[in-house]
Amino acid sequence: MVFVREDIPEEYWGMLKEKGLYNEYTYLDMWTADKEREIYLWMTRFPDRDDESADYVLLWKNQVIELNVTTTDTSQDEPIWDEHYKQILKKGIIRKKVNSIKIPESLVFEEIKLLEIINEVFQHTNKECEIIFDSIAKPVVR
Repeated sequence: MVFVREDIPEEYWGMLKEKGLYNEYTYLDMWTADKEREIYLWMTRFPDRDDESADYVLLWKNQVIELNVTTTDTSQDEPIWDEHYKQILKKGIIRKKVNSIKIPESLVFEEIKLLEIINEVFQHTNKECEIIFDSIAKPVVR
């Protein structure tokens, strides 16, 4: 299966409740999910004037991973479309920085694969843009 960007389906709310990730706004949230591989990413705190970073939760291997990410450059985020605006000829670019990654102890020896998953899932959060990470923090055990 491939990644999809969708509203979090109601049939997953129980799983989120078990992990303490469900709240009264979950029905409004969207995630990027590869259900076959059980990889789910969604934003839990949006940037604001006092803190330009955003918090995300990544579920992978049935484990909760907390990410703090800052968008550092959106100056090239407009894609180039064909003349009928039906097909993207060249994706836009969004640059980001992963400020922190908090993992459970069970994932300590999975760092390389985890970083690959983070990069892969973020590429599917915006179909019109390529996400480039200028830096990615080293995962720490929470």
